[in-house]
Amino acid sequence: MTSSRWLQSFRFLALLSLILSLCGCPTNGENDAATSPWARPTPPTITAHPASVTVAVGATATFTVQANGTTPLTYRWQKRNGPNAAWANLQGASSPTLTLTAVSASSNGSQYRSIVRNRAGSATSNPATLTVTSAPSTAYYVAPTGSDSGLGTLTSPWRTITYAVSAASRAPAGATIYVKAGLYSNENVVFEKDGITLIGYKTTPGDQPPILANSPNPFAPFNPADMPLLDGGNRNQGIGINLRGRKDITLQNISVMRYAYGVIAGNSSQSFVEHHLLTNVNVSTTGNVSDDYSGIGISLGSMGTQYSNGVTVRNALIVNAAAEGLTLNGDGNLADNVKVYCNENTGYAATDYYVMVTGNDNIVQNSLANRKPGLSHSGHGFSIKSNAEQVVDQGKPFPIVDPERNLFRNNVAYNLGEGFVVRHRGVRFNTFRDNKAYGTHTGWDDCGDGNGISIRDGASDNQFINTQIENVCTAISFNDTTEDGDSGPNPPGHPGNNNVIDNATVNNAYVGLDFNEYDVQSDAGANTIRNSRFTLTRYMFYAHRHATLMRYLNSSFSGTALVTPLTDGEFSVGPYAQDVQPTQFTACTFTNIEGGLPAGF
Repeated sequence: MTSSRWLQSFRFLALLSLILSLCGCPTNGENDAATSPWARPTPPTITAHPASVTVAVGATATFTVQANGTTPLTYRWQKRNGPNAAWANLQGASSPTLTLTAVSASSNGSQYRSIVRNRAGSATSNPATLTVTSAPSTAYYVAPTGSDSGLGTLTSPWRTITYAVSAASRAPAGATIYVKAGLYSNENVVFEKDGITLIGYKTTPGDQPPILANSPNPFAPFNPADMPLLDGGNRNQGIGINLRGRKDITLQNISVMRYAYGVIAGNSSQSFVEHHLLTNVNVSTTGNVSDDYSGIGISLGSMGTQYSNGVTVRNALIVNAAAEGLTLNGDGNLADNVKVYCNENTGYAATDYYVMVTGNDNIVQNSLANRKPGLSHSGHGFSIKSNAEQVVDQGKPFPIVDPERNLFRNNVAYNLGEGFVVRHRGVRFNTFRDNKAYGTHTGWDDCGDGNGISIRDGASDNQFINTQIENVCTAISFNDTTEDGDSGPNPPGHPGNNNVIDNATVNNAYVGLDFNEYDVQSDAGANTIRNSRFTLTRYMFYAHRHATLMRYLNSSFSGTALVTPLTDGEFSVGPYAQDVQPTQFTACTFTNIEGGLPAGF
């Protein structure tokens, strides 16, 4: 080859190499699909899934995902509030690392995942779970000998609970604050941070003061040597502890007395979930006894205006709340071993509502409502009612709350005008199971204090299962009033239908079943009593409302005919006595009926 032709070939090869290098084409003869712009892109694959993390309340949580695939890769993080919930995109979370700051206890159990995408497809990581512990690493302290200018340490504690939970204190959201036993006078405690855990102790932080709900003498004065005692000094005014608008507060081992309200919580939003825990929180002597309706022990929400959701109250004692003991206005709350007592009778001091629920999916269990006989107000024991009295009757612009799916189990009512009651048309699909009601009826002419079950004002589709009722004036009552839209004196009313009383045991009642008109003579409704037993019942049916739709299955009815000197009992009395007909009874038995059975039985 001549030098001229060799030079031309060299120039051609150099030019070809330059072209291939500029276009990114392989120059070594291999098919390099990873670098070729004409090669098929590779979809993403997750090489490292985000790991579950555990952090304290108020801390920062971080999740990271790693992926391979043709670049560029994009990232989208999603969250769900539990393994069965739907996934939702997190706005602005578009990098391989997700950082959550100041996490709250309400995020406990939430899950996070990342979806990685490129032009070839997408890959979804495994979910990672966030666990939020209730206790932070740093604790703060309050003691009667402290000073609010102190450091909040064990050796330099703060003096007031009010300061410790205020925005001004150095305890951050999510902090644990230990409060030493002693008297804390004239404080109105307002929590201004979320996630605070407030724990009372007797002598050493973390010790367990006595559980006052289990005390053999519930009326004993609260002892500030046992646990912190907030004493407002005037039951006509003030709020002992205010949790309104806060989340994830724990109150443990603290007593409150002589305020208008003991403890209040709630938020104006019905969807606001608080997740408070109140345990061994005790309240005494609340309300202005000169006011016809004043004084609440523990108020979770306020009917129609404030809502409490996801709150637990456990081992609580409430004594002499002039209007209401414990109220649950919201959804998904739990009351366990809450005991409400009243023995006051000065002015309007007698408790009206002992335990009241206005909301859905609440549980009240292992609890007690105990009224001293003879008080001026007969008292409502364990009640479920709507806010129809406010919205329908008074025309207030509140959202309507129709309580459903609440469960009352293993509770006891003593000497209550209504031991267990469902009230108003919107109250449906609630269950009362394994409850007991006791009264003072002796079997003589005096009716005595205490009634069992009350179904009123159109409440329907509720169940009362395994109820024990003893020594009461009235065992089971069906009545109607002018509440919930009735303006009477004798409108059509609101019969409650499809309520079932199953396996009730009634012993020594002045009246077995009372179809009580109160001030509306509507029909008693189509309800069923089955598998039940009535013994020593002086007046089996007290019919002051029509009751032709009632049904009785597989039950026994025994009167007082063989009991001396009770010789004036009857099977059915009242202006609608004829409504109790043989066709309503299936597989039922009748014994010891004074005066005998009506014709046809």
